[in-house]
Amino acid sequence: MSSFDKFRENMGNSGPYLKAKDFEDDREVIIQPWVHNGELINFLPHYEAWVWADRKSNKKKPVHLSMEDYENDNFDPDDYDFATSTYNGKESLDKFKPTLAFLFKDIATREIKIASFNQKTLCQSLLKYIDEDSKFFIKNITSKILVIGKESETKWAAAFKDDDDGIGDSFGVQLELFKFSWNDYLNENDPFENGYSFDDGKELLGVPKKKTAAKKTAKKQEKTTKSDWTSVKTPQGKLLGDMPFAELKAMKKWFEDKKKDGPLYDACLEGIKHYSAMEGQEEVSFLEESDEDIPY
Repeated sequence: MSSFDKFRENMGNSGPYLKAKDFEDDREVIIQPWVHNGELINFLPHYEAWVWADRKSNKKKPVHLSMEDYENDNFDPDDYDFATSTYNGKESLDKFKPTLAFLFKDIATREIKIASFNQKTLCQSLLKYIDEDSKFFIKNITSKILVIGKESETKWAAAFKDDDDGIGDSFGVQLELFKFSWNDYLNENDPFENGYSFDDGKELLGVPKKKTAAKKTAKKQEKTTKSDWTSVKTPQGKLLGDMPFAELKAMKKWFEDKKKDGPLYDACLEGIKHYSAMEGQEEVSFLEESDEDIPY
């Protein structure tokens, strides 16, 4: 008989958020850095509470405060309609709690997800590895697989292991399509609507930008014309480096009369600049491109 565990997992896990219950059975994820206020962060420490969105329908929603606002008392608790919750038969009013939020590469779904934790034992376990002042701090933490699980009814644990199979490198397409804003998340706006893209953070992430075909061609032409003009040949096979100054000037005039441009013309100009520098002269011109044959 086949197991429906995976089937059940995929039934209710299509959204962008991971909840605590999703981690109860040792879920594997990889921390994804993202841009926040011009910097790259691996996680967002803040304070979270649940308030009533609609008392009649018993709907609640989370609200967030930055560390600075909470710890400097830049808020008024009376502005919040804190929700109530029941635990072990005892009802209590919610309050702001220290919370760690992450963007994860979720290995189970192969999607980018957001998760936040305020369970004390789990946050303590995570801080042991993500706090730079901790002796257990992992510097290259975003290249590791994070395993989060529930050890007992009240105890959570986090551990890291090497990504031996390079799973983290397989999320290229997902990252290119993903947008997210930590500021919108903190302000209870849709964080996926107008957020930063992966491209926005590439420079901070140290990802080299891909050169377009046009830029590659221009770079190649620049290298050819500026560094190797002497080795450029005319359509008849004559090296520009073997042509005297007068002949290069005649070629330049022909190009200008015909209003042509191209790599050969650029190389011709470089040759003229070379000779002009030797004679204390300078000749520069700018023309339109043309594919018409030339008599050289």
